[in-house]
Amino acid sequence: MITRRQFLAGLGTATVVVAAGAAARLTGGGQGRSCSWGIYANDNLPVGGGSPDYWTYVDLLENKLGRSFAGWRRNGISAADDLTAYRKCYDRGWHWSYANGTQRGGDNLIDGFWADTARGVYDQFYDRFFRTISADPRWTPANPFHFSFHHEQYVVAEGGGPAAGSAADYGAAFRHVRDRMDAVGAHVTQGGNMLMCFVPHWRQFFGDPVFGSWRPTTAVAPYVVSRVDPGADSYDKVGADIYLTAGETLSASSQWSPVRSFALDRGKSFFAGEAGVAGDDAKVLAYLRELDDQLKRWGAGTDPGRAEAICWTSRVTSLGDLRLDATPARLAGYRTMANDRFYAATA
Repeated sequence: MITRRQFLAGLGTATVVVAAGAAARLTGGGQGRSCSWGIYANDNLPVGGGSPDYWTYVDLLENKLGRSFAGWRRNGISAADDLTAYRKCYDRGWHWSYANGTQRGGDNLIDGFWADTARGVYDQFYDRFFRTISADPRWTPANPFHFSFHHEQYVVAEGGGPAAGSAADYGAAFRHVRDRMDAVGAHVTQGGNMLMCFVPHWRQFFGDPVFGSWRPTTAVAPYVVSRVDPGADSYDKVGADIYLTAGETLSASSQWSPVRSFALDRGKSFFAGEAGVAGDDAKVLAYLRELDDQLKRWGAGTDPGRAEAICWTSRVTSLGDLRLDATPARLAGYRTMANDRFYAATA
């Protein structure tokens, strides 16, 4: 068994032996040099726009795209149906797996939540969750379960912001949760099957004075990535939730480049835990073409600065109509992208 320091020292290589002599790809998934094409898995949310229920919808969407998804993302680790959804996703072949969550639902504000987390108030909850995942043979060191503690740290609707605590409070809470993952043997360096991910909102990268190009709002500024970063030795991957709303006209480069630059600087691959584009067809298709070109220039896989996965949000939200099949033109654009060999990863 290797130590965390030994594991981190090898992050630039392609494979390491992580447990019992098993050869496994470093930061996971056996994805090779392609980017996993994933989908959101919150079946507890309506798709909207007249679409059928979630599972019927994704069956139809896969048929329209001409391929199956390779991975999934779910926001939620505390509800009784979360684990059921994880297993259902995996069993249908969506093997790249990512869940974000905290001890309570993201919209439940708890004053001082991060400080409470750091001093161990919720240890029993996290220990139980980590043991449950590590005991499930679906996930292995070679194809691990990706977990992030409390994404989008500045977003009040997600339980973050000043009520939760300061950026320093978040870092302490994150490191404590990672220590619990290690303590129960769930992390791959301890013989388990889990990886820890740091996943801010894209505006926290965009507004960062080192990596971004935007002057952040007063809500974002205390939680830009350089401030809220818990330390690269405490996480294995960098993720971001990246949306272009119907009313915005930003380029793919302006949204994604700061994320990639931060990940490269920290020696990590990156993924989009949530991704969606809203607007008219011309805007969406131009954005997809630019994003596709950009990702291919950066490369795919698990090496530093490479794109490992995209988990699309395909539903109607307050941000706009994010469905991949919202119109025939949009579906054609996503179908072309989805069937490119760059996104051919399966786990």
